[in-house]
Amino acid sequence: MLFISGIIALMHSCNIEENISNDPSLLLEFHNDAVDDSHGLIDTLLFDTLLVNFGSVTKFFKAVNPHNVAVKVSSIELIGGEASKFRLNIDGVTTTAATDILIEPNDSIYVFAEVTIDPTDVSNPFIVSDSVRFNLNGNDQFVKLLAYGQNAHFLAGDTLTNTTTWTDDKPYVIIGYLLIDSLQTLNIMEGVNVHLYNGASIIGKGNLNVFGTPDSIVNFSGTRLEYDYQTLPGQWGGIFLGRSTTNQIEYAEIRNAVVGIAAGLDLNEEGSELPFEEYSFDNITNLTINNTTVKGSFGPNLFSVLANVTATNCLFYDANQCISLNWGGTQQFTHCNLMANGTRYNQHNQPLLYLSNAYAANNAAGDSTFVYVGTMNANFTNCIVNGSLDQEITYDAIEGYEEDLMYLFENCILNNDTISSNVDRKINCLFDAELMFVEPFDAQKKDFNLEEGSAAINNGIATDVMIDKSGKMRTDGEPDIGCYEFIP
Repeated sequence: MLFISGIIALMHSCNIEENISNDPSLLLEFHNDAVDDSHGLIDTLLFDTLLVNFGSVTKFFKAVNPHNVAVKVSSIELIGGEASKFRLNIDGVTTTAATDILIEPNDSIYVFAEVTIDPTDVSNPFIVSDSVRFNLNGNDQFVKLLAYGQNAHFLAGDTLTNTTTWTDDKPYVIIGYLLIDSLQTLNIMEGVNVHLYNGASIIGKGNLNVFGTPDSIVNFSGTRLEYDYQTLPGQWGGIFLGRSTTNQIEYAEIRNAVVGIAAGLDLNEEGSELPFEEYSFDNITNLTINNTTVKGSFGPNLFSVLANVTATNCLFYDANQCISLNWGGTQQFTHCNLMANGTRYNQHNQPLLYLSNAYAANNAAGDSTFVYVGTMNANFTNCIVNGSLDQEITYDAIEGYEEDLMYLFENCILNNDTISSNVDRKINCLFDAELMFVEPFDAQKKDFNLEEGSAAINNGIATDVMIDKSGKMRTDGEPDIGCYEFIP
């Protein structure tokens, strides 16, 4: 009897081996514990347990063969290997890698992952990550492993359905997105550090208020804290302020996003944009931003779509484009700097400032046609526009509506603006002026305070903005151009 059972088992094994498919179109599926639910499909295993002391957390997923033939997975490996903070148990074997794993038709194997974290170790990244790679018939598939690395407030695809206030008790880390629901408000108080992971965004259907102070600003940045990431653009999505919202940002630093602030660009949690036809002056977005630095964006530092924007004492720099104002609205920039010369990671190949009252729509043939949207009234007072391109301002009015693209530069320094047909809109401005900043080039130590002899000194016009970005008074009736006042 034992002999017969052995023969049957051997024959079964041979049949499976003979029926193993090498079809490269076959892919595995990865499920969490909701294996009977299509929503159990995953590409990321999130260890969402927040540890307060040194400890370990274990999670599992299934690698599923959904096909009617057997498959042999050539390799399963933890990308970080022995150096990883994660450890694997693959189908009952503790290892960092396994080979030639057979999965029978419509069957699966378990993969357990354990991570050990000391959340009090401030050298840890906020998100500890690795990946498990599966190679099947020449195709690589990955399951990402994400764990909370420090003691912080973690929000993964959360929606704020009530008015909420964040205080500086510990950092806030956003994974995926944070949605501020319509008619609600998020208040972020002084000293709060907000870290957004790998493409994550803040999506405002409601209002956003950021209340930093001169001595305790609010920071928005990615989750990587290492030196090499301090100036790397595009680490997170951006701050998207939707239609019919009123927003205020005071004393903040927003760095290394794809788009720093998108005022008026209405997105949902999937990242889909509101149809063009639903944008109007009736649902205009309002943004006031003061004493704030927005830097290192992959795209624009400030992107405005049919929005009213008031900006004072702001520094926009080291982005592909500093400010892009689109479709219309009223904008007032006072004592602001727009600066870029290109960096190690971010080529500056778009003009610092873009002004347009048009929308590029596709017609039935798929060709772009420009549609007039609305009147733009953009005013710049005591501002600096200084970059490395030959022309740093683009005036993009739709034909026939040139007079509806209204703008005025008063007592500004407009280096690299060679267009002379609009000189009546540039009052008391300086061109190709010697600016003389303290340290304009060091990526980690940039300092745009003025040095003695700068052309910006005493060439501004008096306004009601009596204090500069760093708290110095403008009291002599001859303010300096830009966000910093020179004090001998």
